[in-house]
Amino acid sequence: MLFFIINQSLLWMDVRQTGFPGYANKILIYNDTIFSIGSTQTDTSGYDIYATAYTINGNSIWTYRLNGVNDSQDMPNDAIIGLDGNIYITGILGIMDTIRMNIIGVDYDLFVLKLYRILGSKLWIWTYGSSNNLPSGVLDGGIVIISDNNGNLYVGGYSDTTINNNLSSKHIILSLTQSGNLRWIYK
Repeated sequence: MLFFIINQSLLWMDVRQTGFPGYANKILIYNDTIFSIGSTQTDTSGYDIYATAYTINGNSIWTYRLNGVNDSQDMPNDAIIGLDGNIYITGILGIMDTIRMNIIGVDYDLFVLKLYRILGSKLWIWTYGSSNNLPSGVLDGGIVIISDNNGNLYVGGYSDTTINNNLSSKHIILSLTQSGNLRWIYK
């Protein structure tokens, strides 16, 4: 459900009832377009990432949905509009790595997703974790994303590892170009 209120007056409301839980956790505005970023669940998958663009009058322009690997839990934590005017989202993608799943029961990768603001199409997705064989933890996730004056992206998050059957968490900070290339990573 998305409300748009100005001066305590409801201008419009969008309610999407699927019969399953869902939420919006980030609202972005660019010119006369409003973007809602969140997660929703269906009867055939876990939580999926969604983004919807609206006109200032509440008309839906496009909706993008990302269902990760094997219908696992996928959730956004933060989103920005970059210097290039496109949308960048970070959060967690559930990965069904059977070896890791048997050890701890879950495996998440950090992701950064770039959406084309005008059409809502995926331009690229970058992941950190078991899906790209980088040395990572079993629970990796992006929490916050920002951009600098050159358009480079910076993501803060976490990377958990298992040491002697104990879960150990580390902070992670990484930087990507607008093209999705890794500049550096600090863990």
